[in-house]
Amino acid sequence: MRQIVNKILLSLIIPLLSFGQIVPAELCDSINTTFTGTGTIPENSMPFLKIQVTTDYVSSYWFPYCGLILRNEMEETIANEELETALNAYGLGPGMMEERMLTVLGAIDFPFNGTLHLANHLFSGPNPEIVCSWPITINNLNIIELSQNKYLIKKTDILGRENNNNEGFQLHIYIDGSIEKKYILE
Repeated sequence: MRQIVNKILLSLIIPLLSFGQIVPAELCDSINTTFTGTGTIPENSMPFLKIQVTTDYVSSYWFPYCGLILRNEMEETIANEELETALNAYGLGPGMMEERMLTVLGAIDFPFNGTLHLANHLFSGPNPEIVCSWPITINNLNIIELSQNKYLIKKTDILGRENNNNEGFQLHIYIDGSIEKKYILE
């Protein structure tokens, strides 16, 4: 009889022990990530990707020393946050909005399909733990800064007519979609 009472008490107490504990993976749906562009770190000419991270949860949980890792469809790491360039190495908490810089480690072909991972302890230990993963597609956005190549495909006047003159107001349209406005005096 005593064993039955102990089992009943344990079945009542065990759920209470886990009550209030937060499972970090349950907060992943409350974290939004958006690819916002590319850039190059001037000191070492390293290309990087900019990802905006917004947390919409109200729990008191902090993702400790977390960082982002970008992997392609073959699970190869293409870009990640590094301690040397991280703007925030302490982690993510409730109600935050910040931009993260991921150093590009390999070639990125656009459009890019892969997975963006949030890893706890990326900045504090040898074994980061992937907590959240989101599929990500990056289209041909600001590729000019990544490749450092600008290919002129068309020169037009202010009305959009093709113009090969080397004088006056011109719009130079490049293969990556960027446009430069120029006024040339000869």
